[in-house]
Formats: sequence, structure tokens, C-alpha cells
Amino acid sequence: HKSKTEAFVDKKSRSTEEEFFESEKHFFYKIIKDNQKILDVGCADGAMMIYCGLLGGGEVYGYDLNFDAIKKASEYLKKYNIKGEVRCGNAKNMDFPEEYFDKAISSDFFEHINDKDKVEIFREINRVLKHGGFLVIKTPNINWLRLSLFYKRLGAIVKFKKPFKIVIPHTYGE
Repeated sequence: HKSKTEAFVDKKSRSTEEEFFESEKHFFYKIIKDNQKILDVGCADGAMMIYCGLLGGGEVYGYDLNFDAIKKASEYLKKYNIKGEVRCGNAKNMDFPEEYFDKAISSDFFEHINDKDKVEIFREINRVLKHGGFLVIKTPNINWLRLSLFYKRLGAIVKFKKPFKIVIPHTYGE
């Protein structure tokens, strides 16, 4: 019988977030404690937020601009009976009280925004984090992305498929 985490991973297509989670599971176990509130900034469909909830985070919250992604994340919260919520809005002005969260995470988000917005979002995350809380940021490694894209395209050529229709999730196609 599969755990909730294994079932969640099986339901999603293999992506950079899942590969990261599998390789860094020990890291999540160290930062996630029971009865803590965790914020996922730029949560998209909530994958990282759900992982945190499944691993024992007390409450998980997500924030993203994309309404469709928020809707999917909300469905996952209900499906896996995880306490928390997702909200749609701009991370520069989140509608949470000061010092509300114990920890914050952000996965594959900050590389898509300009420096001015990053500063404003960091200030806002600092505002909603409790004293002593911290933010964990995951961004893709450009060399890994290039190598991965090369091998995926090579695999497409071998299968007589068009190699330039392949993109890596969370990156722009060429």
C-alpha cells in the first residue's frame, strides 16, 4: 500500500519539482515540524506545499497569481486532507497578518521575476514570517536544464519526433 506522498508523486508527471523532492527528501524532513505554518510563495499547482503537508507540516498555505493553478492546489489540499489554504494574488502584498508563518518556501518562482519585484516580495515574506522563521528558495540549475533539454531532444530524434517541441517544465521553450 502506497503512502499519501508516493500516491501524490505517482499522480503527477515526472517533473523537476518531483525529482528535486525525491533527491532532497531528507532536507524536507529536517525543516518540517508538526504544528507549524508553512507558506509556499509562487506555489503554482501546490506540489511543494502538498509535499510539506504530507510530510507533517501542521498547516500549509500557497500564494500564486494563476487562478487555475490555485484551484488545482486547493483540490490537492482537499484530496489529501491537508490543513491549509491557497490564495490568489500578488506576492508583493499578501493578505496574511504579520509574523504568521514559521517557514516559507519558494520553488521555481524567483527566476521569473525582475529584481525590483524580488526585493518587494522578500520584504513581504519577511513581514509574514515569525521572528526566527526562514525562507527556502529553490531555483533551477541552468547547466542541468541545458543538459536535460539536450538529452530529451536527442531522445526525440532517435524516435523520429520533432526535437524542438520539447521544453523543460517551468522554463521558456526555444
